[in-house]
Amino acid sequence: LLDARGTRLMQGMQAAFDRARVPAVVAGFPEIFHVAMGLTEKPRNWHDLLRMDKVRYVAFTTALLRHGVRALERGAWFLSTEHDDEVIDATLEAVALALREI
Repeated sequence: LLDARGTRLMQGMQAAFDRARVPAVVAGFPEIFHVAMGLTEKPRNWHDLLRMDKVRYVAFTTALLRHGVRALERGAWFLSTEHDDEVIDATLEAVALALREI
């Protein structure tokens, strides 16, 4: 169940970035993944991650917070059993709203 929810969150976030034409890569495992704004290809190492747009990502996480979602400024996302379908839906809605603001 956690796999399915995490996968839906990751795919939904990637789709939101793509729709907003904001370069970003959502990669990792459904329970633990990373969002790298400013990249167009999956990072292979920490050198690739140095090209992330950290300023824009912090603006994104700040906008998310205004919409009730707390995300780490370093790009790491973690899921737990508390993240039910309602929370995933609300998070994806907040992602779409935040992307309009940055």
